[in-house]
Amino acid sequence: MRPPTKGRRLSMAGSRWRVKRGGWLANAANTALAAVTCLVPSRAFLTRGKRASETKDRSALVIQRTWRGHRDRNRYLRLRRAAIRTQARWRAKRKRERHLALRRSALMIQRKWRGHRDRSNYLALREAAILAQKHWRAAKARKVVWLRKLQKLEVDRISCKGLIELYEAELKRGRERLAVIDANITKHRAAREVGRQISQVERHISPVPDRVSSATVLQIPRQPSGYCLHKSSEVLLIVGDGNFSFSRSVVTQLKNGHNVIASTWEREEDLIKSYANAESNVKSLVARGANIEYQVDATNMHKNMRLLSILRGRSPDVIVFNMPYPRYKENENLGPTHPRQRDLIHQFLRSARLMKGFRGRVHITQRTDREGRDHLGMPEIARDEGFELKQMVQVGDVIALKSLFPLYESKYGGGKNPDNDLPVYGALIYVFRARVLT
Repeated sequence: MRPPTKGRRLSMAGSRWRVKRGGWLANAANTALAAVTCLVPSRAFLTRGKRASETKDRSALVIQRTWRGHRDRNRYLRLRRAAIRTQARWRAKRKRERHLALRRSALMIQRKWRGHRDRSNYLALREAAILAQKHWRAAKARKVVWLRKLQKLEVDRISCKGLIELYEAELKRGRERLAVIDANITKHRAAREVGRQISQVERHISPVPDRVSSATVLQIPRQPSGYCLHKSSEVLLIVGDGNFSFSRSVVTQLKNGHNVIASTWEREEDLIKSYANAESNVKSLVARGANIEYQVDATNMHKNMRLLSILRGRSPDVIVFNMPYPRYKENENLGPTHPRQRDLIHQFLRSARLMKGFRGRVHITQRTDREGRDHLGMPEIARDEGFELKQMVQVGDVIALKSLFPLYESKYGGGKNPDNDLPVYGALIYVFRARVLT
């Protein structure tokens, strides 16, 4: 409850004063009436006196009421004017403060925006100036380099005149010797034909390509004893593994998969739907600590951000591509020498070459025909992409392949029934290493 205002307190004090004064007047009137009654005990006199007294009382009440109304009205008007003046000043002060606050805010926003605009313009001009300076300096440096090259070429041209004369004399002597050799060729034609027949027979017997003489060739028997191409301490990246059976076989041989990254081109739901044993293989790999990655393109490994985040700036020691085979449609037939299969291997080796800091090995397992030959020419493809053959492992038949990778299941991986078994008569495991460019 709010306390009474000043006007209310004054009104209450006046009311108490009037009540008290009315009591005094009543006592005085009673005393006067008793005296008059004693002096003039006349009824008519008393009636006339009473009427006169009531008239006076009413007149006094009217005068008092009028005066008090005038006084209270003036007091109320003064208080009202004072309240209106106070409210006006307070509202003016509040609006003035609000206007000043809004003005300060607007100035702050304008200052921030102009600072941001000017900074952006300055940075854009600075970058443009730096770019122009960089191109100018690069052009100037290229001009200097080209001038030096031209000077060097001029020196080489002058110094090569004597060499050209020497080569021309050597070429003349070589032509003379070639004429002598051509004369002797007719004598040894029969012997050369016999040698060609012998080489053809040897090529059919041995599945080793012609250009791997500098590489180590291993023959895998049907029951290899503890032979494994990989080490548990190496970071191993396996790509293109259809149902993860090859990765499971490798991890089983290594006893753990903490350094193994197994990947496939398929999505997880499509993989489980296409292959019957894919889910069990994935669970086995996860239980042994291997990393599983889906939708990894073997031809674009160096740009796969999920794969790079798992490697954490490192490069794999070994990259394995087992039985590379491109995706094909239902009615499409890809032969062993199909251009798409060669393009797949080219792009895979190029992506491996482009991986940051990669200096390790690349293992490619390629299935062979019934005679143990690889028609793709894998060493030539690798040499074109900057790799050299270090080792080649010959797996004679499917029994030897199963002995080397016991849990591996060879599947078509495409078409109407991707889970059907792919016939494998034998395999060649190529081990390549990137050549150091000098």
